Amino acid sequence: MRLGVRTAAWALALSSIPMLGMAVLTFYSSRTTLREEIDSQLLSAARSELATVSQFVSDAAADLSTWSNLHIIQDVLTDDEEGDASRELARLVRQSSSFTEILALNDRGRVVAATRAAYIGLDLANSTAFRDATTRGAYRSDIERSAIIDRDALTIAEPIRADYDRNTVIGALIGVID
Repeated sequence: MRLGVRTAAWALALSSIPMLGMAVLTFYSSRTTLREEIDSQLLSAARSELATVSQFVSDAAADLSTWSNLHIIQDVLTDDEEGDASRELARLVRQSSSFTEILALNDRGRVVAATRAAYIGLDLANSTAFRDATTRGAYRSDIERSAIIDRDALTIAEPIRADYDRNTVIGALIGVID
């Protein structure tokens, strides 16, 4: 190659170094900006979904609390001998999109009314849901493996208070959100 061609090639190569540097700098800057924008949008979407889920769980807990005060739920005192409370629980589950199962326990922690007959007689006296509902006034689990439905679920429990004395807890109403 001639000296002029070589000089021109070197000049072209040396002059492209700043452009290459600028291109690399622009690439990394754009990548960082894009990542920050994606992170921001994902965080916003996650916050929105969390608010929706929190509201859903709060509404479900409010429903369970209301249902624990239904007169028919007082049948836990007689171990729901005629099955009226169980029929009402099954109707509530069909009506509500919140719960997969609802169980009514007597004061000894035995399931006396439930959305499914298979749960009747189940002893949940040692469960945290029963103990907290009857002693602390309410219970909400984390999402964890449910002993009731044998899947990951959220469990909510409310005390069942006697109509004749609101200070007397006669059982617990347990709802499972699948």
